[in-house]
Amino acid sequence: MPLRKNNFLRCPSKVVERRSQRHGPRSTIYELNGDQYKGEWKNDMKHGMGQQVWKSGANYIGDWKYGKCDGYGTYTKGNQLYIGEWRNGKKHGHGKYAYSDLAYYHGEWRKGHRSGWGEMHYENGDVFMGEWLLDKRHGRGIIRYIGGDWYEGEWQYDEKHGKGKLYFAEKGKQYVGMWVNGEAKCGTLTDCEGVEVENEIGAGTSNEKLVIPTAKTQENKNKQGDEEPKETVEDGGSATLELPSAETCQEETNEQTDEEAKEGSSETLAETLQEQSEE
Repeated sequence: MPLRKNNFLRCPSKVVERRSQRHGPRSTIYELNGDQYKGEWKNDMKHGMGQQVWKSGANYIGDWKYGKCDGYGTYTKGNQLYIGEWRNGKKHGHGKYAYSDLAYYHGEWRKGHRSGWGEMHYENGDVFMGEWLLDKRHGRGIIRYIGGDWYEGEWQYDEKHGKGKLYFAEKGKQYVGMWVNGEAKCGTLTDCEGVEVENEIGAGTSNEKLVIPTAKTQENKNKQGDEEPKETVEDGGSATLELPSAETCQEETNEQTDEEAKEGSSETLAETLQEQSEE
């Protein structure tokens, strides 16, 4: 039988092709780009439980579905670690991602991004709890700063935006009002007990800033009068500061002058009587 040309170039039959496909559990398989995989296969695709090690050093061990991470798994790369749910090769569902020893996020993910409700701990000690959208704080949330201050209110694209309140722990005061792109625009500043202290924020202008009265400012105000402010308690029980008026100061000065004049005249009369008695 004569040999036909290009017999060795014929495509393999479906049976041979099916037998050559990877299916079921396999030992470690090394790929040409340096990656390696050990686990289960289905129709020549990673499917089931398996471990993937990339050439870059990243490592994933968990569930696979038709060649992609899908289900529950653990991903590590350097000092970064993610433990949680996956879908179609991306973080999706509930999971925890550690960016470093101090910074980590614990909450909801959507298509590889922090989206939904979550809690973020930053390296400097700040903590944010609230809503996220595409890795940005967006919606309702509260952030507690390392110094003790905290903000609670609305966020938009990682900036304070909308209604919110900011508490100043060191000064014991709280600002409640509107925010636009991270800046306070219109609101009131009150003390911890709810007594209004200052209202330096106006409406309608973009160049107004939040003014916080300090202890030095209050001290300068107290020095405006010659006397120390007197504290009186009204019927409601709230303490108010009462400064002496200019008329009161003038009357006290006149009384003091009259008393000095009377003392001077009495001393002169006594000296005159003493001289007469000596003569």
